[in-house]
Amino acid sequence: MKHTRFLLAALAVVSAAEPPEALIERGYFREARNQLVKQHGERPSHSHAAYLLARTMEAAGEYETALKVMEAAVAASPRNADYHSLLAELCGYVAQKAGPFRGLSLARRFKKENEAALALNPGHVEALHALTMFYWEAPGLIGGDRNKARATAGELVRVDPVQGYITQAELALKQKNSTQAEQLHLKAVEANPKSYTARTALARFYLGPGHENHGEAEAHARAAMAVDSLRVAPYAILARIFAAGSRWSELDAILAQSQERIPGNLSPQFAAAQRMFSNKLNFSRAESCLITYLSREPEYGAPSHDQARKLLAQIRAQPR
Repeated sequence: MKHTRFLLAALAVVSAAEPPEALIERGYFREARNQLVKQHGERPSHSHAAYLLARTMEAAGEYETALKVMEAAVAASPRNADYHSLLAELCGYVAQKAGPFRGLSLARRFKKENEAALALNPGHVEALHALTMFYWEAPGLIGGDRNKARATAGELVRVDPVQGYITQAELALKQKNSTQAEQLHLKAVEANPKSYTARTALARFYLGPGHENHGEAEAHARAAMAVDSLRVAPYAILARIFAAGSRWSELDAILAQSQERIPGNLSPQFAAAQRMFSNKLNFSRAESCLITYLSREPEYGAPSHDQARKLLAQIRAQPR
């Protein structure tokens, strides 16, 4: 057991020592940002460093700041499809909170920047996905067209079957067709059974209301963990499942495993507490999970400490 714990701790240390690109890929945004700021400062002049820093800002919800960073990066390196794609994403996020005039301008720019990314790289996966959703959701006045959405999703299947089928599943769910969405998620897994993304997406699907299947969700979460044991999502999914099923020894084991392997992200603790609260189960254990969650700063994109404190107050108010 001691040797196992040492190995797991070593794995966590190795992951934290990885370059920022690898850390961002695994969702270790805080550590990536610390490295980038240390190496380049808050406003790096190097376009790629700026791009990576903007991705961590995006994860932290700092959309306006990230938008300015990416505007400068695109101006300095206009031939990079990834930069145009991220700039488009940020335009989309800022547009959601902007007033009507600026929001409309940013929505048009969202489309334009994604089109610029595809002009540079016709197979750019993120841009194809973003445009699919834009065509589906946007009004016709600014270019929305559901036939174009379906066609763009079809093109994405050709370029990247896993992402393409997942995108088509998203459209199916928007039409409340969970049967079709399930089949499309299964196609994504069939396209690449070793895809972490496909397995995680299917596990999350099986946790969704109206088509919950905890057995299937558990199987696919475990398959995702087998692909990459240093990402947090499978642990959080399993924590939810074990909490809902009152599988306490398994819950304790998966939370301990997650803390050893991914000590910088305690999201599984919050996920377990949230499910115990919603299912009115074991409030004392849920309280303990939240106290653990509050013991360190949350990873970017994870529930905030304010959310955790609010949930903790709700749990403490329940009769025991």
